[in-house]
Amino acid sequence: MNARRPSRDEILALAIAMHARDEAAAPVPGGDPESVAAELGVPPEYLERAEAQLRHRAWARARRRRLALGVGGVAVAVALTFAVVRALAPAPWSASAEVRRERTLEVSPGTLAGVRFEDDAARGPVAVVEVSRAAPRPDGTWFVNLDGPDAPVESGHGALVIELAGTLPNARVYLEAGADERWRSPPIAVQPEWTTHRLRLATFERQRRVGGKWQAAEGPPRGPVTVSVKLGHFVNDAAATGVVRVAGVALE
Repeated sequence: MNARRPSRDEILALAIAMHARDEAAAPVPGGDPESVAAELGVPPEYLERAEAQLRHRAWARARRRRLALGVGGVAVAVALTFAVVRALAPAPWSASAEVRRERTLEVSPGTLAGVRFEDDAARGPVAVVEVSRAAPRPDGTWFVNLDGPDAPVESGHGALVIELAGTLPNARVYLEAGADERWRSPPIAVQPEWTTHRLRLATFERQRRVGGKWQAAEGPPRGPVTVSVKLGHFVNDAAATGVVRVAGVALE
């Protein structure tokens, strides 16, 4: 933005005023600036000083306008950025009561375990998994898996939140993208009282099945995935028995 060039009348008026202030003389407007200045005894350098000062004032006003527009533009840009971020951020997700009731239990042959549902006044339907006896297979493995619900994990999600309580020592949460890809959380120590566990998705280990064996791989969880709470040999030993209650599952 360029500053406006002062008019000759403005220059003359200021020059006369400046000279009058210095010489205590009364300015007389009108006529050609140089002629009037000469008639009033205003030296030419006052005209030059007056023009320079007016130019500076005009430049300063233009600069203030540019700064005001710049600050306003920055404010608008910041507001738009936050609006875009909010629009692109994934919405928090939680399993509904109906979905929680649709959870299924997978149990390895010979292992004695079951699931039932109870209504908790504060949490709604709660899945209660009871492991009465583990029966390891020849390779030493056994499993009790509470599968479901399906969760839409997106890039903006940072954590999976789950509520657990019970007497079985440990649990682990798996996010399964199919038969050959999954992400597993670190082991979770189950507490007797209800405890909310916020599991950062960055701590989940990705695994891919290659040649029938699970191998570590790179990459964060992405949905849709099935949330599976696992209580078998990889987190509890064969002598462990007890109950695990599972309530809310959410993404944030």
